[in-house]
Amino acid sequence: MSIYQGTPGYWPTQLLYGDLSSTSAMDRQEPSRSVSMLEQSGNTVENPDAESRPPRRARRRRTQRRRSRRVQTTVLVIDDEEPVRETLMEVLSFHGYRVITAASVGEAEEVRQRLGAEGIHLVITDIHLTPGRQVRAGYVLAQRWRTQHPEVPVILISGDASNQDLPEVRDGSLRFLLKPFQMETFLAVVREALGR
Repeated sequence: MSIYQGTPGYWPTQLLYGDLSSTSAMDRQEPSRSVSMLEQSGNTVENPDAESRPPRRARRRRTQRRRSRRVQTTVLVIDDEEPVRETLMEVLSFHGYRVITAASVGEAEEVRQRLGAEGIHLVITDIHLTPGRQVRAGYVLAQRWRTQHPEVPVILISGDASNQDLPEVRDGSLRFLLKPFQMETFLAVVREALGR
């Protein structure tokens, strides 16, 4: 699985500045500020030609406060395989989602009891949460939760291609991703499920 390949918003420094050894120090400096220092007196004087902007630190703090006021989208990831849970949690967290994981139907039910259905914005569940191809505990959980809370979107994931023939997957009422999947595809399905 590729995790960060092609991730929007991820720009290594090399892409911003190219080869830094061929870039002059002047080219790498920040844009000029609206306040200049008078060396003789140590006072600051506003530059009348520059637009006034708050200092960089104040802007950063304001941005962080705005972000913290936003309600984070909570995604519940249910999978019996820890590496899958951890990978999906890392990718979703990197993209700003709040992620809660569960390894079984019982743990998922505990999360729902604790947060309530309104506290979960998206459920991603593996179809087979127990050994054995015939037991589709994640699928049964998805059907039950959709009946009780039809407003909460569900994405089914599985490494078993035969699950594409499940009635709700075939008719498109449940989204399905076959493992292994590309993270770009996964994120696109998550955004589509959330209506973004």
